[in-house]
Amino acid sequence: MHLPQAIPYACNPDKTRHRILTGAYNCLPETALKQMIMTKERFDKTDQRQGYHFIISFVKGEVAAEVAYQIVDEFVKEYLAERYEVVFGVYDNKEHIHGHIVCNSVSLVDGRKYHYANGDWKRNILCYLPSYSKKSVIIGWRFFLNFGYSIGFLFCLIPSGISKSENQPL
Repeated sequence: MHLPQAIPYACNPDKTRHRILTGAYNCLPETALKQMIMTKERFDKTDQRQGYHFIISFVKGEVAAEVAYQIVDEFVKEYLAERYEVVFGVYDNKEHIHGHIVCNSVSLVDGRKYHYANGDWKRNILCYLPSYSKKSVIIGWRFFLNFGYSIGFLFCLIPSGISKSENQPL
């Protein structure tokens, strides 16, 4: 998936209560793509990875959509909003509530590409559970405690990169 598809996908009005369950930092959802491209052009970083798509998925029946929205919003504020343009939406159209987060790969602050070293996600954000696939990971205990949920409240984070294709316009 590329930015022109990922941004509207994250904010799909049919799945986010007509965009009530969407949010953004450092951009407007309606103009996010244009703003992200302008940031890339400003720092001459229009090639390679263009963005990141994160999915936070909650255990069926554990949270209301409004609580999921607060958690996704807090995650974005803590880990992405200081440096990147970000849009997100919480889907409540299925039995399991989940959020989609799309962020620019280029920092609007200094033009640096989003990067994490081996072990950063595990050490700073995530703890892995063996029952989940290698692509799925569980967000750390800090979020459980912040929102007052028991250890049974789990949600997955699935990060994936969005690359620019030779045949696909940005």
